[in-house]
Amino acid sequence: KKTPERRQMLEDAYNDAFVGYGYSPYDGSFLTLPDLNPNVQPYAHQRNAVARILLSDQNTLLCHDVGAGKTYEIIISAHELKRMGLSEKTLIVVPNNVLQATVEAHHYLYPRDKIQVIYPAKFTAEKRFGILQDLRDGDYVATYIAYSSFDLITMSSQYWIEQLEEEIRQLRNCATVEYRKGLRKMLQEQVEALCKKLAQMRLDAEDPDWPCFEELGITTLIVDESHNYKNIPYNSKADNIVGGNSTGSEKCRQMLAKCGCVDRVVFATGTPLTNSIADLFVIMTYLQPEELELRGIDAFDMWINAFAERETGYELDVDSRHLRLMTRFNSFRNLTELMSLFSSVCDFHHVDTQNADLPKWDGYQDIIVPKNAQQEAYIASLAERVEKVRAKEVPLTEDNLLKITTDGRKCALDIRLADTELDEELENSKLIACAREIKKLYDAYPDTCQIVFSDIGTPKAGFNVYDCLRTYLTELGIPVEQVAFVHDAATEAQRSQLFADINAGTVRVAIGSTSKLGTGVNVQERLIALHHLSIPWKPSDIIQRE
Repeated sequence: KKTPERRQMLEDAYNDAFVGYGYSPYDGSFLTLPDLNPNVQPYAHQRNAVARILLSDQNTLLCHDVGAGKTYEIIISAHELKRMGLSEKTLIVVPNNVLQATVEAHHYLYPRDKIQVIYPAKFTAEKRFGILQDLRDGDYVATYIAYSSFDLITMSSQYWIEQLEEEIRQLRNCATVEYRKGLRKMLQEQVEALCKKLAQMRLDAEDPDWPCFEELGITTLIVDESHNYKNIPYNSKADNIVGGNSTGSEKCRQMLAKCGCVDRVVFATGTPLTNSIADLFVIMTYLQPEELELRGIDAFDMWINAFAERETGYELDVDSRHLRLMTRFNSFRNLTELMSLFSSVCDFHHVDTQNADLPKWDGYQDIIVPKNAQQEAYIASLAERVEKVRAKEVPLTEDNLLKITTDGRKCALDIRLADTELDEELENSKLIACAREIKKLYDAYPDTCQIVFSDIGTPKAGFNVYDCLRTYLTELGIPVEQVAFVHDAATEAQRSQLFADINAGTVRVAIGSTSKLGTGVNVQERLIALHHLSIPWKPSDIIQRE
């Protein structure tokens, strides 16, 4: 009130940066798609998504619900980009477990397309140079590659040297500005540290014996299930905030660099926000770096100051008995402006379950299994371990909170996972309760299948959840040949056969982890129920429907 000129200046600056940007829908009804299999008629939202990719001068995020047909959108877009001369070389990155299914989908949509498929088993060190040379020099509609192989293709050492040189130049420019003495000294110390790092990097510079990513001539990069690359590094002064990770991972650092050296980036995911609202900053950094820089929010701290709210509150501690004060980014602010900016690259589609010819969802059921005596005693020991770790009475290499949390999750599922010396049969456990529920549905709905998810206790020698559950199921009368582990399908051919058996009803119960049996797996033709034995780390791994 005392300085109306300053208030008006700030208001004008905010409006110039964030106000006036709206969502522009794309209409793909004009697309003729001349080479597409005539037996396939894309839905309107799929045509619209393809039109956005073809016509937009920005990158694209296909943010469609699970099961909305993102795979077809990716394939049709790749074909049309090549046919129209909009992309010389398209690289499509998919999870390892869906590579074969995606390739088969491409052959079904476009039987005449010449595509390259890079299988992990063939992408050995001896063959890598020839495969990447073929990718660089060959004329393909698209090249398909699995995550594990894609991550082996790195940016060159010279690229990282040039990036570090640019960072040093920027810091030196900042250090020359009339900052207060303490800040200038800090910047100069950072420059000295980076110069030492640069000198060492030049000494250690060594590229692999195969082409680096920027040498392949990729013009369009398409990444399916892109939320798997959300752990990018970013600098932040927001200390002690749960859900943030400023260090990042090497594969995500490489991905960020790869996105910066291609003409067009297309991300596809049904779960853009997996476990933190900071995930939205990551997506925008990948797809909208220039827009963020233009508005002065390309640094994480500036972005959260504009769009995120932090809250401190009490949460249940890892020992499951005590409360602890935690601070998180838990909500958005200025949501209208944020979504206006984000919608310029994001193609939204929410599946209308009432009109999508989908089976009616019958809701979910929580089955409560009381703790047994062994679990009660073990949980008490976890609380003692937590106190010792926080009091620094044990070295972190010997025990730490992550290990305690993991042991607690094992105990909650089955005490025999945490206490390996305990081999007696339990009176009640989650496995017994799950087996009974599976058998009830097995009898009530013939010719259907069920899926059991468990990321803990995967098949191994000795006690494990998978073998124990199968034993309980066979004792209840389900034939052993009708219970399958996804981990037993080691090759793409075996996985395809397993999924076909599930869809055909030959396999009535399939047991697997979230990564192997969840993402991109189409076994829903006879699916009647999903059972989660262990709660995944990320909320996005829990399938929910309204």
